[in-house]
Amino acid sequence: MGKYMKKLIALGLLFVSISANAVEYNIAVLEGLGGNASAYGLNESGQVVGNAYNADSGLVEAVIWNNGVIQSLGFQGIARAVNNAGTVVGENGSNATSNNTGDGRAYKWDSVNGYVDLGDLNAAFAGAWDINESGVITGSSFYNTDSPFGLGTQHAFRWENGTMIDLEPPNPTEGYSRGIAINDAGTVIGRAAVDKFGNSDKYMAQWDTSGGFFHDSPTGNYSAGRDINNLDIAVGITRTGIDTPNRAAIWDADGNVTVLGTLGGNRSELSAINESGIAVGMAEAAGNAKTAMAVFDGATVVDLNSLVDLSGTGIIRLTEAFDINANGDIVGIGITASGETKAFLMTAVPVPAAVWLFGSALGLLGWMRRGRTAN
Repeated sequence: MGKYMKKLIALGLLFVSISANAVEYNIAVLEGLGGNASAYGLNESGQVVGNAYNADSGLVEAVIWNNGVIQSLGFQGIARAVNNAGTVVGENGSNATSNNTGDGRAYKWDSVNGYVDLGDLNAAFAGAWDINESGVITGSSFYNTDSPFGLGTQHAFRWENGTMIDLEPPNPTEGYSRGIAINDAGTVIGRAAVDKFGNSDKYMAQWDTSGGFFHDSPTGNYSAGRDINNLDIAVGITRTGIDTPNRAAIWDADGNVTVLGTLGGNRSELSAINESGIAVGMAEAAGNAKTAMAVFDGATVVDLNSLVDLSGTGIIRLTEAFDINANGDIVGIGITASGETKAFLMTAVPVPAAVWLFGSALGLLGWMRRGRTAN
């Protein structure tokens, strides 16, 4: 089949998917430990990870929900991702957040082996961000706290079989990189500085297992990859001008970027994408109120609040969606009338034709992708 026919079929499938019915969801609040709770990752069996304030210890602790029942991992910190084997990754310590490495240690945890420190790149602090189905982990580590560049410099890493591999930025001595997501092929996506941390822009970066490196160069001065699926479709944020507001972005397998809009505010961002091509994140509404959103057709920002009935949940607005699994289930956070943060799980019922059609179109687009040249 000729490449133009393949493109025509793919575009046709995308058009049909846009016209299909919207996804319908049930929603459940994931109860915390007596205070604020946040959900950041989930696997195909519905295990959810995040962190929660423990009213007994007075600490924000890394947690996992099994069938909606919360369990503290037993230490202060954050759990960012969990694979289908139930292995959790994240960072201990007091300052780690959903999008920043703090003053803790990168770890993996499971119910059999408990807590395992992943090490570092010759420095005190590190954080793990994602794990694939083979148990390969990515994240970032400060790499030389004795240098005059201080803690402003950190490198992305790939951790495999007990070894942390340095994923260097273009300037390995004084530069900066961060690994944020990894797919099952071992491709890591994140961001990296063009030169030194303090004097250059940071752009979406991608590392493959053969040593290839790709650096996005948008029209603005910043971009970052947040997730990549097994079709090499990536999502994150970008800017369209110098210091303009961040906008949600989708990169195809060739690195071509689509910039999305908002829900009436200034900013938007995408945090995750599944194998069907459904992406989730946040878009500001009128008044710049954070609002959880999804993109089902590769172009249209949909308010997740419009897809669920929040009555009885105590949540007045879903504010951010952080992850989506292959079933279409979504996790994130919402707020109550008193300003408390609640973790939520949206369960897709049933999986609509739109999901299958869009996934098929992305599959064809992935099939058409050209080989990427390493920079």
